[in-house]
Amino acid sequence: MSSGLLVLLALAAGLGALGLWLWLWSLRQQSRHAAVRHLDQYLEPRPPRDLVLQFGLPAVDAPPAAAVRRRPVVELPGWLAAVVSLRTLALGAALALLTMAAAALALGPLPAAALAVLLPALGCFSIWLRLQKLRRRLVEQLPGLIDAVVRLIGVGHSMQSAFQQAVPTTKPPLRDFMERAAALARAGVDLEQALQQAAEQARVEELHLFAAVVGLGVRFGGRADQLLERVAAFIRDREQAEAELHALSAETRLSAWVLGLLPTAVGGLIIVLNAAYFLHMWNDPAGRTMVYAALGLQLFGGFLLYRLARLE
Repeated sequence: MSSGLLVLLALAAGLGALGLWLWLWSLRQQSRHAAVRHLDQYLEPRPPRDLVLQFGLPAVDAPPAAAVRRRPVVELPGWLAAVVSLRTLALGAALALLTMAAAALALGPLPAAALAVLLPALGCFSIWLRLQKLRRRLVEQLPGLIDAVVRLIGVGHSMQSAFQQAVPTTKPPLRDFMERAAALARAGVDLEQALQQAAEQARVEELHLFAAVVGLGVRFGGRADQLLERVAAFIRDREQAEAELHALSAETRLSAWVLGLLPTAVGGLIIVLNAAYFLHMWNDPAGRTMVYAALGLQLFGGFLLYRLARLE
Protein backbone atom coordinates (compact mmCIF):
# COMPACT_ATOMS: atom_id res chain seq x y z
CA MET A 1 0.00 0.00 0.00
CA SER A 2 1.41 3.38 -1.04
CA SER A 3 2.16 6.15 1.42
CA GLY A 4 -0.36 8.49 -0.26
CA LEU A 5 -3.18 6.00 0.27
CA LEU A 6 -2.17 5.61 3.90
CA VAL A 7 -2.31 9.36 4.39
CA LEU A 8 -5.76 9.54 2.80
CA LEU A 9 -7.01 6.73 5.02
CA ALA A 10 -5.60 8.51 8.07
CA LEU A 11 -7.33 11.74 7.05
CA ALA A 12 -10.61 9.91 6.54
CA ALA A 13 -10.31 8.30 9.98
CA GLY A 14 -9.55 11.69 11.50
CA LEU A 15 -12.58 13.28 9.85
CA GLY A 16 -14.78 10.42 11.04
CA ALA A 17 -13.53 10.81 14.61
CA LEU A 18 -14.09 14.57 14.42
CA GLY A 19 -17.65 14.06 13.16
CA LEU A 20 -18.41 11.60 15.97
CA TRP A 21 -17.03 14.02 18.56
CA LEU A 22 -19.12 16.89 17.17
CA TRP A 23 -22.25 14.70 17.24
CA LEU A 24 -21.69 13.73 20.89
CA TRP A 25 -20.99 17.35 21.79
CA SER A 26 -24.21 18.45 20.10
CA LEU A 27 -26.19 15.95 22.17
CA ARG A 28 -24.74 17.43 25.35
CA GLN A 29 -25.44 20.97 24.20
CA GLN A 30 -29.08 20.25 23.34
CA SER A 31 -29.91 19.48 26.96
CA ARG A 32 -28.44 22.82 28.02
CA HIS A 33 -30.15 24.84 25.29
CA ALA A 34 -33.62 23.45 25.97
CA ALA A 35 -33.80 25.28 29.32
CA VAL A 36 -32.98 28.72 27.91
CA ARG A 37 -34.89 28.79 24.62
CA HIS A 38 -38.07 29.89 26.30
CA LEU A 39 -36.28 32.63 28.26
CA ASP A 40 -34.66 34.13 25.15
CA GLN A 41 -38.02 35.46 24.02
CA TYR A 42 -38.26 37.65 27.12
CA LEU A 43 -34.66 38.68 27.65
CA GLU A 44 -34.14 40.96 24.65
CA PRO A 45 -32.78 44.41 25.51
CA ARG A 46 -35.34 47.22 25.65
CA PRO A 47 -34.80 50.63 24.05
CA PRO A 48 -33.76 53.24 26.65
CA ARG A 49 -36.50 55.81 25.90
CA ASP A 50 -35.95 57.71 29.14
CA LEU A 51 -32.25 58.11 28.29
CA VAL A 52 -33.23 59.59 24.95
CA LEU A 53 -35.57 62.12 26.60
CA GLN A 54 -33.18 63.10 29.38
CA PHE A 55 -29.72 63.03 27.83
CA GLY A 56 -30.27 62.80 24.10
CA LEU A 57 -28.48 59.46 23.85
CA PRO A 58 -29.11 57.34 20.73
CA ALA A 59 -31.85 54.80 21.15
CA VAL A 60 -31.44 51.21 20.13
CA ASP A 61 -34.55 49.56 18.79
CA ALA A 62 -35.31 46.20 20.28
CA PRO A 63 -35.78 43.37 17.79
CA PRO A 64 -39.33 42.12 17.25
CA ALA A 65 -40.49 39.34 19.50
CA ALA A 66 -41.32 37.12 16.53
CA ALA A 67 -37.74 37.23 15.28
CA VAL A 68 -36.36 34.54 17.57
CA ARG A 69 -32.83 33.58 16.65
CA ARG A 70 -32.11 29.95 16.19
CA ARG A 71 -29.40 28.65 18.44
CA PRO A 72 -26.80 26.48 16.75
CA VAL A 73 -26.52 22.84 17.71
CA VAL A 74 -22.84 23.25 18.58
CA GLU A 75 -21.62 26.41 20.30
CA LEU A 76 -18.12 27.63 21.02
CA PRO A 77 -17.07 29.01 24.42
CA GLY A 78 -17.92 32.65 24.98
CA TRP A 79 -14.32 33.87 24.82
CA LEU A 80 -13.75 32.00 21.53
CA ALA A 81 -17.10 32.69 19.86
CA ALA A 82 -16.42 36.43 20.05
CA VAL A 83 -13.35 36.19 17.79
CA VAL A 84 -14.08 33.30 15.41
CA SER A 85 -17.17 31.43 14.27
CA LEU A 86 -17.68 27.69 14.11
CA ARG A 87 -18.05 27.90 10.34
CA THR A 88 -14.68 29.62 10.04
CA LEU A 89 -13.03 26.95 12.20
CA ALA A 90 -14.58 24.16 10.13
CA LEU A 91 -13.54 25.84 6.87
CA GLY A 92 -9.99 26.36 8.14
CA ALA A 93 -9.75 22.73 9.27
CA ALA A 94 -11.02 21.52 5.88
CA LEU A 95 -8.50 23.68 3.99
CA ALA A 96 -5.69 22.47 6.24
CA LEU A 97 -6.64 18.82 5.63
CA LEU A 98 -6.81 19.37 1.87
CA THR A 99 -3.42 21.10 1.93
CA MET A 100 -1.86 18.24 3.88
CA ALA A 101 -3.42 15.66 1.54
CA ALA A 102 -2.10 17.51 -1.51
CA ALA A 103 1.36 17.77 0.06
CA ALA A 104 1.33 14.05 0.90
CA LEU A 105 0.44 13.09 -2.68
CA ALA A 106 2.82 15.54 -4.35
CA LEU A 107 5.82 15.71 -1.99
CA GLY A 108 5.53 12.74 0.35
CA PRO A 109 4.48 11.95 3.91
CA LEU A 110 7.25 13.93 5.63
CA PRO A 111 6.20 17.36 4.24
CA ALA A 112 2.61 16.47 5.06
CA ALA A 113 3.62 15.74 8.65
CA ALA A 114 5.47 19.07 8.82
CA LEU A 115 2.36 20.88 7.57
CA ALA A 116 0.27 18.97 10.12
CA VAL A 117 2.34 20.66 12.83
CA LEU A 118 2.77 24.05 11.17
CA LEU A 119 -0.80 24.79 10.03
CA PRO A 120 -2.52 24.19 13.41
CA ALA A 121 0.18 26.28 15.09
CA LEU A 122 -0.46 29.14 12.67
CA GLY A 123 -4.21 28.84 13.21
CA CYS A 124 -3.87 28.93 16.99
CA PHE A 125 -1.53 31.90 16.74
CA SER A 126 -4.04 33.80 14.58
CA ILE A 127 -6.86 33.10 17.04
CA TRP A 128 -4.62 34.22 19.92
CA LEU A 129 -3.87 37.52 18.18
CA ARG A 130 -7.57 38.19 17.57
CA LEU A 131 -8.36 37.28 21.18
CA GLN A 132 -5.78 39.73 22.49
CA LYS A 133 -7.21 42.45 20.24
CA LEU A 134 -10.72 41.71 21.56
CA ARG A 135 -9.57 41.97 25.18
CA ARG A 136 -7.87 45.30 24.51
CA ARG A 137 -11.06 46.67 22.98
CA LEU A 138 -13.09 45.48 25.97
CA VAL A 139 -10.74 47.25 28.37
CA GLU A 140 -10.84 50.43 26.26
CA GLN A 141 -14.67 50.51 26.23
CA LEU A 142 -15.23 49.65 29.89
CA PRO A 143 -14.47 53.16 31.32
CA GLY A 144 -17.11 54.64 28.99
CA LEU A 145 -19.72 52.23 30.33
CA ILE A 146 -18.71 53.05 33.90
CA ASP A 147 -19.04 56.78 33.18
CA ALA A 148 -22.56 56.24 31.82
CA VAL A 149 -23.52 54.28 34.94
CA VAL A 150 -22.07 57.03 37.17
CA ARG A 151 -24.06 59.74 35.37
CA LEU A 152 -27.30 57.81 35.75
CA ILE A 153 -26.62 57.15 39.45
CA GLY A 154 -25.96 60.87 39.91
CA VAL A 155 -29.44 61.79 38.64
CA GLY A 156 -31.18 59.39 41.03
CA HIS A 157 -31.20 55.95 39.41
CA SER A 158 -30.36 52.84 41.37
CA MET A 159 -27.39 50.67 40.46
CA GLN A 160 -29.61 48.08 38.76
CA SER A 161 -31.53 50.67 36.76
CA ALA A 162 -28.41 52.62 35.82
CA PHE A 163 -26.67 49.51 34.50
CA GLN A 164 -29.71 48.36 32.53
CA GLN A 165 -30.07 51.75 30.86
CA ALA A 166 -26.36 52.26 30.20
CA VAL A 167 -25.78 48.93 28.45
CA PRO A 168 -27.61 49.81 25.17
CA THR A 169 -25.42 52.92 24.79
CA THR A 170 -22.24 50.80 24.71
CA LYS A 171 -20.66 49.75 21.44
CA PRO A 172 -19.67 46.18 20.51
CA PRO A 173 -17.88 44.03 21.53
CA LEU A 174 -18.43 45.11 25.16
CA ARG A 175 -22.13 45.53 24.52
CA ASP A 176 -22.52 41.85 23.56
CA PHE A 177 -21.14 40.67 26.90
CA MET A 178 -23.01 43.30 28.92
CA GLU A 179 -26.33 42.49 27.24
CA ARG A 180 -26.00 38.89 28.43
CA ALA A 181 -25.39 40.14 31.96
CA ALA A 182 -28.35 42.54 31.72
CA ALA A 183 -30.57 39.75 30.44
CA LEU A 184 -29.60 37.51 33.36
CA ALA A 185 -30.27 40.37 35.78
CA ARG A 186 -33.75 40.90 34.31
CA ALA A 187 -34.38 37.18 34.69
CA GLY A 188 -33.74 37.39 38.43
CA VAL A 189 -30.03 36.66 38.72
CA ASP A 190 -28.06 38.90 41.06
CA LEU A 191 -26.33 41.68 39.12
CA GLU A 192 -22.91 40.88 40.55
CA GLN A 193 -23.23 37.22 39.59
CA ALA A 194 -24.41 38.15 36.10
CA LEU A 195 -21.41 40.43 35.63
CA GLN A 196 -19.07 37.78 37.00
CA GLN A 197 -20.40 35.31 34.43
CA ALA A 198 -19.81 37.85 31.66
CA ALA A 199 -16.28 38.47 32.99
CA GLU A 200 -15.56 34.73 33.03
CA GLN A 201 -16.72 34.44 29.42
CA ALA A 202 -14.57 37.38 28.32
CA ARG A 203 -11.65 36.46 30.64
CA VAL A 204 -10.83 40.09 31.39
CA GLU A 205 -9.63 41.07 34.88
CA GLU A 206 -11.10 44.58 34.66
CA LEU A 207 -14.59 43.14 34.22
CA HIS A 208 -14.15 41.14 37.43
CA LEU A 209 -13.19 44.37 39.19
CA PHE A 210 -16.23 46.14 37.77
CA ALA A 211 -18.48 43.27 38.91
CA ALA A 212 -17.04 43.40 42.43
CA VAL A 213 -17.60 47.17 42.71
CA VAL A 214 -21.15 46.87 41.39
CA GLY A 215 -21.81 44.10 43.90
CA LEU A 216 -20.61 46.34 46.73
CA GLY A 217 -22.89 49.14 45.56
CA VAL A 218 -25.92 46.86 45.33
CA ARG A 219 -25.42 45.17 48.70
CA PHE A 220 -24.16 48.03 50.89
CA GLY A 221 -25.21 51.19 49.05
CA GLY A 222 -23.29 54.36 49.83
CA ARG A 223 -21.49 56.52 47.29
CA ALA A 224 -20.99 53.80 44.72
CA ASP A 225 -20.69 56.42 41.98
CA GLN A 226 -17.49 57.80 43.50
CA LEU A 227 -15.99 54.33 43.74
CA LEU A 228 -16.93 53.64 40.12
CA GLU A 229 -15.29 56.91 39.05
CA ARG A 230 -12.06 55.84 40.73
CA VAL A 231 -12.25 52.43 39.05
CA ALA A 232 -12.70 54.10 35.64
CA ALA A 233 -9.73 56.40 36.33
CA PHE A 234 -7.64 53.42 37.45
CA ILE A 235 -8.45 51.48 34.26
CA ARG A 236 -7.55 54.46 32.07
CA ASP A 237 -4.27 55.04 33.92
CA ARG A 238 -3.35 51.37 33.71
CA GLU A 239 -4.18 51.25 30.01
CA GLN A 240 -2.02 54.31 29.35
CA ALA A 241 0.88 52.83 31.34
CA GLU A 242 0.61 49.53 29.45
CA ALA A 243 0.61 51.38 26.12
CA GLU A 244 3.79 53.25 27.10
CA LEU A 245 5.43 50.03 28.28
CA HIS A 246 4.56 48.25 25.03
CA ALA A 247 5.98 51.15 23.04
CA LEU A 248 9.25 51.13 25.00
CA SER A 249 9.67 47.33 24.76
CA ALA A 250 8.58 46.93 21.11
CA GLU A 251 12.14 46.35 19.86
CA THR A 252 12.84 43.70 22.48
CA ARG A 253 9.63 41.82 21.83
CA LEU A 254 10.12 41.94 18.06
CA SER A 255 13.64 40.57 18.43
CA ALA A 256 12.30 37.75 20.59
CA TRP A 257 9.67 36.86 17.97
CA VAL A 258 12.25 36.85 15.17
CA LEU A 259 14.77 34.77 17.11
CA GLY A 260 12.10 32.32 18.20
CA LEU A 261 10.38 31.80 14.84
CA LEU A 262 13.30 32.01 12.43
CA PRO A 263 14.84 28.55 13.16
CA THR A 264 11.42 26.92 13.08
CA ALA A 265 10.48 28.61 9.81
CA VAL A 266 13.78 27.69 8.13
CA GLY A 267 13.56 24.08 9.29
CA GLY A 268 9.95 23.78 8.16
CA LEU A 269 10.76 25.19 4.70
CA ILE A 270 13.66 22.75 4.30
CA ILE A 271 11.41 19.80 5.16
CA VAL A 272 8.59 20.94 2.87
CA LEU A 273 10.64 22.03 -0.15
CA ASN A 274 13.48 19.49 -0.02
CA ALA A 275 12.48 16.50 2.07
CA ALA A 276 15.26 14.28 0.62
CA TYR A 277 17.88 16.63 2.07
CA PHE A 278 16.39 16.21 5.54
CA LEU A 279 15.90 12.44 5.21
CA HIS A 280 19.65 11.83 4.95
CA MET A 281 20.03 13.20 8.47
CA TRP A 282 16.82 11.61 9.78
CA ASN A 283 17.77 8.10 8.62
CA ASP A 284 21.13 8.31 10.37
CA PRO A 285 21.02 7.53 14.15
CA ALA A 286 23.44 10.31 15.02
CA GLY A 287 21.58 12.76 12.79
CA ARG A 288 18.28 11.86 14.42
CA THR A 289 19.81 12.52 17.82
CA MET A 290 20.97 15.90 16.59
CA VAL A 291 17.45 16.70 15.37
CA TYR A 292 15.98 15.82 18.78
CA ALA A 293 18.62 17.90 20.51
CA ALA A 294 17.95 20.87 18.21
CA LEU A 295 14.22 20.58 18.88
CA GLY A 296 14.80 20.53 22.64
CA LEU A 297 17.15 23.51 22.47
CA GLN A 298 14.62 25.41 20.33
CA LEU A 299 11.85 24.82 22.87
CA PHE A 300 14.11 25.82 25.75
CA GLY A 301 15.29 28.94 23.93
CA GLY A 302 11.72 29.93 23.08
CA PHE A 303 10.79 29.61 26.74
CA LEU A 304 13.72 31.79 27.79
CA LEU A 305 12.83 34.43 25.18
CA TYR A 306 9.23 34.40 26.40
CA ARG A 307 10.38 34.94 29.97
CA LEU A 308 12.66 37.79 28.92
CA ALA A 309 10.09 39.59 26.77
CA ARG A 310 7.07 39.05 29.03
CA LEU A 311 5.70 42.32 30.37
CA GLU A 312 3.69 41.01 33.32
